[in-house]
Amino acid sequence: MVELGWLALVCVVLVGAGVHSAAAGVVFLLGVIVNGWILIPAFMVRVLTIGIYVGDRGLKIRNSIRTYILHWDEIRGVEEGPIRWGSRNSANMRAIWIITKRGKRIETQVHCRVGPKSYMRREKIGSILSETEFAAALEELRARISGAAI
Repeated sequence: MVELGWLALVCVVLVGAGVHSAAAGVVFLLGVIVNGWILIPAFMVRVLTIGIYVGDRGLKIRNSIRTYILHWDEIRGVEEGPIRWGSRNSANMRAIWIITKRGKRIETQVHCRVGPKSYMRREKIGSILSETEFAAALEELRARISGAAI
């Protein structure tokens, strides 16, 4: 939707600058096609691959917008904390946070719902884990980080 808003603004500027309205319409249509056939599917692939990937050399943290690649010697710890964005029910949501040795806190989009779940229609949606799965993921990451520090 944001892209469509920008396209509409570009078309208004083009018409205001004296470009024929039909040409501005073509620009808008091409923008809609690019948005629908390239950007939206690319974003959906990105959303489907959100998570924390553990490797021999470190972690890859893929969020919906950015990917972080950290070597084990760059990571100080892993914490559980409140989510910063992305949910109307943020009071009931927890996230895995990676802490670097430089003090940077990176929120992952691996979440857990805690407390009452009566508002939920489904137990597991995307990268939202059950409390048991979330605790297991935290413990595995902590074990890998402490093992890498030796």
